Amino acid sequence: KPYMKAGHFSAKIPGQLSAEINIEDFVGITRGWPALVQIARDLLAAPMTAEDRRALVAGEHRSLHAYVGETLSGMVSPSLHRILRISAILDEFSPELAEHLSGTKMEQADIHSLDDFYPLIEKSGARPGWYCLHPVLRKCLAAELAADPQAAEARLRSDAALWFTERGLLEKAVSHAAQGGNFSLAAHTIRQAGGVNLFIRAGHTVLEALIGDLPASVIHESPSLMLCHVLVLAKRGDVQTARERLDTVKASGVLDNEESSPVDRFTFEHIDGMIDIYEDLRLDDAAVRRLEAMAARLPPQSTWDLGWIYNHLCIAYTRMGNLELARRSALKGLACYREEKTVYAEVFMLVHLGLVNTLAGNFSAALTFCREAQERARSAEWKDSNLDAICRVAAAEIHYQHGEIGLVERNLSEAMKPIVRGEGWVEIFSRLFWNLARSRLRLSGLDLATAAIDKAEEVSVERALPRLKIVADIMRIDVFSRSGLIESATAIVDRLTCSIDNAAAEGLWTWREENDFRMARARLHTVQGRCAEAMVDLEAVMASSRANGSGYYVLAAEVLATRAAWEDGRHNQSLEYLQAAIARARSHEVTQFF
Repeated sequence: KPYMKAGHFSAKIPGQLSAEINIEDFVGITRGWPALVQIARDLLAAPMTAEDRRALVAGEHRSLHAYVGETLSGMVSPSLHRILRISAILDEFSPELAEHLSGTKMEQADIHSLDDFYPLIEKSGARPGWYCLHPVLRKCLAAELAADPQAAEARLRSDAALWFTERGLLEKAVSHAAQGGNFSLAAHTIRQAGGVNLFIRAGHTVLEALIGDLPASVIHESPSLMLCHVLVLAKRGDVQTARERLDTVKASGVLDNEESSPVDRFTFEHIDGMIDIYEDLRLDDAAVRRLEAMAARLPPQSTWDLGWIYNHLCIAYTRMGNLELARRSALKGLACYREEKTVYAEVFMLVHLGLVNTLAGNFSAALTFCREAQERARSAEWKDSNLDAICRVAAAEIHYQHGEIGLVERNLSEAMKPIVRGEGWVEIFSRLFWNLARSRLRLSGLDLATAAIDKAEEVSVERALPRLKIVADIMRIDVFSRSGLIESATAIVDRLTCSIDNAAAEGLWTWREENDFRMARARLHTVQGRCAEAMVDLEAVMASSRANGSGYYVLAAEVLATRAAWEDGRHNQSLEYLQAAIARARSHEVTQFF
């Protein structure tokens, strides 16, 4: 077997030398090829300069290149060697593309022989009929290409960009155009492909990669590219700068003449609304009425524009606590994006349906939507770690309530980095850190649970999300009450009690924070033996949740009220709460509340 795990490699190197290099990096670049491992072992056994050691770990050492170069030369014809050398500019290549760039027709025997050159040449895992060079071989051939004065790498990359553009492989087209210095082609390719609508069609990860290949001067020359950059900034967490750049585009007057404007007004409205979501602002009755009026004016065939309107409406309705309208909006948005055959946006609407159905207490339906979202994301957007992380966060609450605590902790720990870096909706942050803190408290104890809450506060400051800070405080009350830190929990309760009644906090507290706070305060009161006061909060939660259809909070309150009512001497009422909670939870196999 040519591949070797990192542990096997490190076992073949003396401990002192093994500590001097990053084993994982070296195995990644050599893919554990035993011959290269042996060369590295021999080199490391002798004194090495720091530069040689860096080159070795990076797969650029002359001894590694000499070996793979000699191996390749002994296996392929000179013409195929030349074709593979030109293909070194590509992450992966097909015979058709290799022929196009090299100007050389590949013999049929050479095409068939590609499968026999493993591990020098491997089949691509993403596209049937495509291949990729071993990382060390690719670096070796790239060095040969750079040393060839006739190679004209910039021209090769422009040719590759045009080839990818013709086949709709946008990300690769823009990347090669930019790497070849043809920034006008890169910018033109983005605009031709829909500009800012790429965010919905291809996803944030793709858009970020495309914009990242362009210099600032090129971006600022184009209003549509400026809007793309605005979205990338907002997703990264620099929402204030994103808003300033958006206002700059607005002030430039590009929207004054709609017929000649390079930016569609609906697209601009969409981006403006997305920034509102990332800022957690202006998601109120006025915004809902405006969006509803926009949707009413559009014909049914305007599925693209209707899709994002229903997306925004779903988020606004969820924030306001109108779960039925949120569910209907998500279903309408899903239908629009399925008609457009836009997988990235379709995944988000499935996530919305998972989140809304969780709040409604329809846990089985919610899990079905979350699983479909994960399947769609992993089949069509498998490179997008951010999208997969969002799907994990949406499903985490259901897995937690099913008692799969370890699964939740693992999934959310892995999801944290891409979510913090590439997501802006406070609802996702809230669910991520809340369920991570609860699962860690169960598995690892107070310290790690508190670390998750500390991270939530850090994100709230970095992204200027005061509602997330409130959520973090409520988490602390719940975690401290469960851990016996009563005085600490009481101090936070006293502070938030003033905040919730403070007119300055209006708009920061939503129905969810109010319910979570009442639940956390009721738990604290129950621990303190103040069960009558706890029941006041719990009955308020149950009343408001029955009114807006939040079966989640009804169930959570019923389970806690079973204990509080019993300890308050209301035994019959306690039994009624318990029976109602069991009936509500039984069909969904929800056990963790209990």
